[in-house]
Amino acid sequence: MYSKEILDIRWRLLVFFILFGILLVGTIALRPFVGELLGISSREIDELPEFVRKIVGDLSALNRLETDDEYYLYSQWQGKNMGQFLPICALLLVIPLFCREEEKKTLYFLLARFPRRKIFWSKIAASFSAILSLLVIFALAAPAMMNLAGFSVGFQNSFLILVQQVLALWFFFGFFVFLSVVFRDQLKPILWGILFVLALPMAGLLPRFSWINPDPYLCGVSVLNTGGIDWAYSFGMMIIGAAFLGIAAILFEKKEF
Repeated sequence: MYSKEILDIRWRLLVFFILFGILLVGTIALRPFVGELLGISSREIDELPEFVRKIVGDLSALNRLETDDEYYLYSQWQGKNMGQFLPICALLLVIPLFCREEEKKTLYFLLARFPRRKIFWSKIAASFSAILSLLVIFALAAPAMMNLAGFSVGFQNSFLILVQQVLALWFFFGFFVFLSVVFRDQLKPILWGILFVLALPMAGLLPRFSWINPDPYLCGVSVLNTGGIDWAYSFGMMIIGAAFLGIAAILFEKKEF
């Protein structure tokens, strides 16, 4: 069952592997140009009148991007290009797990041969391990490739951000599995999944509900700002993701096909 599920998602996984590879190479290749551009911009802003500089606000993040290779990599790669794309990657890999099998009637062949519990957890193990492998490879390849390109980047922050991204991925993974079990076709869960990914940051714009937005956690903002993991939010991600997955397992056991 496990190998069958890996074979089912291999082409989608390969597409994301190529896409992430292109994005990573582009992020590293742009480093010298971004540093030069930010340096010019900083000097031009310094020459502006004081009241204009006050309007522009704090430029410490831009200055840090200009001079700090490590901050550039983690803010622009794990915190942007890869980090922000992870929920969509999980969505497109996870949603077809159950609803596509049901839509194409292939699920009935599996149900005739295997217990429901084995079907469910084989799909979960295969899909999560595949996405996790993709995340770990590119999270650790980024600082290695930056160093090979002649920049100076450590690995500590990469590991810390990776911990948060694994738990954020677990949260989204659990919800998408839940959608895949509930619906009988692929279109509706994909639309609900996209709405979920977009709605959380929008709800987080309200000061009272800022904690709902998982993007700062997913992108490692606390690691970049404080050098440490947000353990309280991590615990929440782990519990909520497990709850979604547990509900999905119960629904799959009881669902009539």
